Amino acid sequence: MRAVSLVMALAWLLAGPALASSDAPIAATKLETAVIMRVDAKIVIEPGGALGDVKFDTPLDPALHAALERAVRGWRFKPVLIDGVPRRANTSMRVVLAALGADKQLRIVVDSVDFPMASNPEAVIADDQVAPITSNRLNPPRYPPTQMHGGVTAKILLGMRITPEGRVGEIASIQSMLLQTRQGEKANLRNIRVFEAAAITAARQWTFKVPDSTVPRTAEQMTITVPVTFSAGYDPDTPGQWLAVVRVPRQQLPWLPPAAGGLKLGVASAAGGGVSPFSSAFGLSSDVVGTSLQ
Repeated sequence: MRAVSLVMALAWLLAGPALASSDAPIAATKLETAVIMRVDAKIVIEPGGALGDVKFDTPLDPALHAALERAVRGWRFKPVLIDGVPRRANTSMRVVLAALGADKQLRIVVDSVDFPMASNPEAVIADDQVAPITSNRLNPPRYPPTQMHGGVTAKILLGMRITPEGRVGEIASIQSMLLQTRQGEKANLRNIRVFEAAAITAARQWTFKVPDSTVPRTAEQMTITVPVTFSAGYDPDTPGQWLAVVRVPRQQLPWLPPAAGGLKLGVASAAGGGVSPFSSAFGLSSDVVGTSLQ
């Protein structure tokens, strides 16, 4: 499983400096440390929700490939309804894996699962899908100078409720992470908050195109996500590479109910800088997050 890079990432994570007394967590905010990897795949969902086929686009070590495919083939998916009838459907799927423990006790678990939009001529349009909201003007945020000079790399996943006119109505960070940082917890949390503020400040000026619809959209259908990357020469979006990260836990968007379908989306799942709907017509019928690969 690309053992050298994984061992190096784990060594960085486990050998990081202990927190000094002045580095106690701030305001009960708990930071998570993790070693993660993104895996992209294409799947076919059968009418009853079983997996018809899976093809991994990300090259993997043979043992990891076999373990992940074995796990995915045991998952059950929500049937995709077309005109009220369950149909066979194709979709992209993104799985983020996390490595826990070390050496012989190393365990690989599912960190998040997402179904990103993709241009696929064979893709079907499910009954609960709506024409997507697209970007009109997304001027990038300003890289905070202190963090830029310090070589700090971050990724922020923003959630936004868009108004019918295409403006940002409400905005919040779903999750944020730093990469390859060896600073204390106070410094890491401060850097995350600075990056979040820079991303949100820029995003308030963004505009979008909302397709006309004869049926009013729900709050969830008016919610989109956009990842924002502040890269200091390090690409966090390359699939198949293990990354040592520090992150805040996923946050519930305050204008959506707790059961909203996109809640399991994490910052590592979002790639590039494009607009994605918060909800998806595709999903799992049970929660597999946290389960181990056997």
